Amino acid sequence: MQRTIIAVFLGLMILASCSKSDMPGSVKIKYDGEIPQALFAIDNIYRACKSKKIKVLEQDADRDPALVINMIIDPGLGFEAYRIDQQENSIVLAGGDANGLMYAGIDLTEMILLGKDLYAIGSIEQEPYIRHRGLRYNIPLDARTPSYDDTGDAAQKNIATMWEWEFWKQYLDHMALNRYNLLTIWSLHPYPSWIRVPEYPEVALDNVTVYNKPITNWTDMKWIEEGIQEPENLTVIREISMDEKIEHWKKVFQYAQDRGIDIYLFHWNVFVNGAEGKHGIRWEQDNPITMDYIRKSVKQTLLTYPNIKGIGVTAGEHINRELTGKYKTENWMWHTYGQGIMDARAENPDLEVRFIFRRHWSDLEDIAEAFKDYPTEIETSFKYSRARMYSSTEPPWFDKIYREAVESHNIPCWLNVRNDDIFTFRWGDPEYASEYINHMPHELTPGFYMGPDGYVWGREFISKKPQTPRQLEVDKHWYRFRIWGRTAYNPNLDAAYWYDQIRLRFPDADAEHLYHTWKASSDIISLVDKIHFRQNDFQFSPEGCFDRGRFHDVDFFIAVAAMPLQGVISISDYAREPENLDGMTPFDIATHLEAAAKTLIEGAAAVDPKNNAELRETLGDMTALGHLGHYYAQKVRGATYLAMYRWSGKEDDKTNAVAELQKAVGYWEQYAQAANAQYHPQLYARTQELNWDALLEFVKKDVDIARVAETGESIEIIHDNILWKRDTRRF
Repeated sequence: MQRTIIAVFLGLMILASCSKSDMPGSVKIKYDGEIPQALFAIDNIYRACKSKKIKVLEQDADRDPALVINMIIDPGLGFEAYRIDQQENSIVLAGGDANGLMYAGIDLTEMILLGKDLYAIGSIEQEPYIRHRGLRYNIPLDARTPSYDDTGDAAQKNIATMWEWEFWKQYLDHMALNRYNLLTIWSLHPYPSWIRVPEYPEVALDNVTVYNKPITNWTDMKWIEEGIQEPENLTVIREISMDEKIEHWKKVFQYAQDRGIDIYLFHWNVFVNGAEGKHGIRWEQDNPITMDYIRKSVKQTLLTYPNIKGIGVTAGEHINRELTGKYKTENWMWHTYGQGIMDARAENPDLEVRFIFRRHWSDLEDIAEAFKDYPTEIETSFKYSRARMYSSTEPPWFDKIYREAVESHNIPCWLNVRNDDIFTFRWGDPEYASEYINHMPHELTPGFYMGPDGYVWGREFISKKPQTPRQLEVDKHWYRFRIWGRTAYNPNLDAAYWYDQIRLRFPDADAEHLYHTWKASSDIISLVDKIHFRQNDFQFSPEGCFDRGRFHDVDFFIAVAAMPLQGVISISDYAREPENLDGMTPFDIATHLEAAAKTLIEGAAAVDPKNNAELRETLGDMTALGHLGHYYAQKVRGATYLAMYRWSGKEDDKTNAVAELQKAVGYWEQYAQAANAQYHPQLYARTQELNWDALLEFVKKDVDIARVAETGESIEIIHDNILWKRDTRRF
């Protein structure tokens, strides 16, 4: 069905011979009103016109348009591809499918907002480089049905948010605008919070609750000892029936589909949070009732929410690897998730559900054998950068660990792209993202899903000047999310494209200057990770220089190895043999950190935010990261001099170590001042509390460690998570 909307644009009346500096006086848009993605694109075009104070005519207005825009589907273009053709007073927006058409419309929207000459567009063609571009969402549904680790403030303060329709509407719109087409939802065991299983009626949970006891960095992340099912430990924050819950998620998942976004559901195993003790269900792999319950839960979920297009599983966390027969881990997966999917398809043959098996505590050959009767190909998943996607654009693990198995079994491999490095401050480097995307094993992967394990991108909760309602995290970090979504669609976008994106957000700022300043934020995280590499999320947080149990003092910086295969010499190796090693030395790392820090601080200081609160906060983040970069530069130098002293016994090295670490204290104080100006402290789920003032005490102790150091002291050298006790003279 063709409908016509007539929108009027500012500018002079246009004839075919008008100059390129002119804008059309009126535009007629033709489109199929049955395509939700097209309606979304047109809504954006309409709002772009309104923001420019453009008068809108009714479709039956007695006026011929100066420019006709025709939106069509052209299957020949292919999956999510699009073409924009402009000839004289006509523009054709063609999409290979509904998503491609939506992306074409969003492109045109941005041209309007930027004041581009619509008569000089010419021809533009785009197609996705990465087919599936996803976000990972560890979802805190309820205290009784937590995600992987909900012990941080981000999860606890966003449980209520998960039940807000307006949040999901804005979140999914944001995804579509940035060309993400996949949302993966991760939970230990979500079923009691969002379905009724007819055979197990007591499992369904009404209302939404939060845990009302104190939570610290030592709170049990699996809540096994916390009594999360006991009413006295819970507070109801929303009264809502299971029927209302189901309607909420049906609405959310349908809205996602209307924005061209598939929903996948991921699990860890074996967990039965919210169901344990009911109907004989136990937290046991070899319990036949538990096996049947999970199978029926999977079936009922897919029948209740047919928008779910994928089921992912992790064969780890709470698995008994000693069991055999049908309870063997891989066979258990088949008898629960695999057959649950098959049961749902038997009742609804239209269901198409991908099955993704994560490489974790298991073997690809075993899972392929267990799922040999699955009607379509199974897929696998790999933690591509471990927990540190901002460490390197060329992470080495897939090629070293998993490529051979994936190729030999001919099984597509999804990339689990984990960020557990930077949550508080705004990151922005399109060039880093482009290199990262281009280095992905494109020929072997259907796509990626990006996100952390211990942080929830819900509503912002630490700002000292919060918006009302609180801003979405994906909106606060709009540049980061736009970079990764659009770069995954087209990794060859040039700097001019990103200047325009910054202009759209901050029209009064020098976009080119902001681009180059912001880019340095990437160097801070990447350089620190390269010289001080801890692969897992709980092992290091650069924003606080700590892990779950300790501050990473100067001795720990000496002990930890550099990131493998990055051409970086570790602090301990350099101290042993500074003249005969090839690669980037710790002093080189420190110099580069200093340069990036200087760029951030001086670049931010050169921008006048005027009355733009968001720009002021963005500059504040850049400044904070700059001081953090200076801190790490001095810490790396101090650690290197200290290691050299222990090796050589030269007093000058010890003197230099003390001096550099004293400078580090000063930079941490400036870092704390910049961070405190904008944010309250917060508890991270996977590490500990990010409280800049409290951490200063540990920063100062580094100076004391250097002052009392003696030559020949022993130290633990850490490499690839294996500890060797060595004498420092034999690093």
